[in-house]
Amino acid sequence: LTRGEAVVRVLPSEDGELAVVAATPTTARPEAVTSWFGAVADLKKSEFVLAIRRIADPPTLQDFSGVQLDDGDLDDLRRCQPGDCDLKLSRADIVALRQVVGTSGSAWKEAVQVAFRERLLGRVHLYQTEGLQALPPYADRKSPVSPNDVFARLLTRSPYVTSLLLSNHLERVDTFFYWSKERYGTGKAVISLTHVDTFRSSLSSGPEVLVVSAELFATHYRTASLGVTALTSD
Repeated sequence: LTRGEAVVRVLPSEDGELAVVAATPTTARPEAVTSWFGAVADLKKSEFVLAIRRIADPPTLQDFSGVQLDDGDLDDLRRCQPGDCDLKLSRADIVALRQVVGTSGSAWKEAVQVAFRERLLGRVHLYQTEGLQALPPYADRKSPVSPNDVFARLLTRSPYVTSLLLSNHLERVDTFFYWSKERYGTGKAVISLTHVDTFRSSLSSGPEVLVVSAELFATHYRTASLGVTALTSD
């Protein structure tokens, strides 16, 4: 770090988890870092991010107008059943989207796109009113998986973050949701929903800025995700 280089390490993990830590020196001021994360579409712009948008407050269906399932996902939806689905959806999602497929005739693809966006908006509303614990479990496999339970395990294994969030020295300066569509390598494109909180600290020690993100939904691969960025003084 003193040579101006970035440091990246894959951390020990278990149970199918992936944990990575990265550190880099910067001359950025706290105000700049806060502004960067607020402009999440510019911050995350890369060859891997196919589409992204910060969701307005209050969220509306128009915020999801750019969400587009790939044809492969649409074809998979036609075969989806609770307990056997190639997309990570809740039982209610599968039933509702399959009903749209069966009642929309030749226009079923666009009808499913609209219905899928409505399901994403509904998930944001549910999270806003009742929290992560209210989100329905993924029913793509025989044993449903609760995003809240998996996220709780990630927090349990992140005691530094937990202790900071429980302190009285953090002031929330921004909170928002965003959706993104990302592709890594030859895998399927992942459409996800994420909630971001940005905090400033009143302490002279510890992070000056703390950004914590929690994933509400992802169509493939992940059941939960915890992201943390901290700006600390040298």
